[in-house]
Amino acid sequence: MKRIILITGGQRSGKSSFAEKKAHELTTSPVYLATARIWDEEFRKRVERHQKNRGPEWTNIEEEKDEVYYGEKKLSYQEFRYYILHKKAGYVTALEDSREATVMDLLPEWVIKKDLAPVGRLDKDTEGLLLFTNDGKLNHRLLSPKSHVDKTYHASLECDITEEALEKLREGVMIGEYKTLPAKAEKLEDRKIALTIREGKFHQVKKMLEAVGNKVIYLKRISFGKLVLGDLELGEVKEVSLEDIISFDVEEVEG
Repeated sequence: MKRIILITGGQRSGKSSFAEKKAHELTTSPVYLATARIWDEEFRKRVERHQKNRGPEWTNIEEEKDEVYYGEKKLSYQEFRYYILHKKAGYVTALEDSREATVMDLLPEWVIKKDLAPVGRLDKDTEGLLLFTNDGKLNHRLLSPKSHVDKTYHASLECDITEEALEKLREGVMIGEYKTLPAKAEKLEDRKIALTIREGKFHQVKKMLEAVGNKVIYLKRISFGKLVLGDLELGEVKEVSLEDIISFDVEEVEG
């Protein structure tokens, strides 16, 4: 018999130890349980009502049969999750940090955080598109040097940029002992450019502009592969699909 499962996002006072115990048991389930902290009394009543007062089976969620809700949102079973964040400046790209606020702190409660990790990194002072997933294989392959995923940035510069400097960026410049791959570089307006790179070296965009005698004073990533920031507001998160991210079969990409 189909069950109606409600997942609440935060603990309320006055809940029984029985409810807390069942929430703890369900954290071992592979489905939606990173956000399951407490089952409230309404959950118990609703499940019992739909089961004609027979009482719920608490040990696991049957993802093919149960209806699972977070608040009023119905959830569908999905092994892997993909989210994009419009990152704010002031947050480091890390799962945790003892001294700094991290991008994980920007994720709202409805995001399922179990095994979730950012794909690559954005500098603390950089804004823009950051992808998160619990799909470790995809994360690795998107970051593989062989994948050459395009990443486009808008950069505001200290000085106006010449066509000669843009051409050097397009051809590749030396940053330390490494020469960057050919890039796409376009002047958007005075002291502002769009730069598309295919690598992810540490501080790469900033170092590339330094290599042509300029300096980045503001940086924002507007796309990553097929993903585009679009009208996503600063600090907002949106769930996306695998098809939104890649146009290839991940099983065929060399790691």
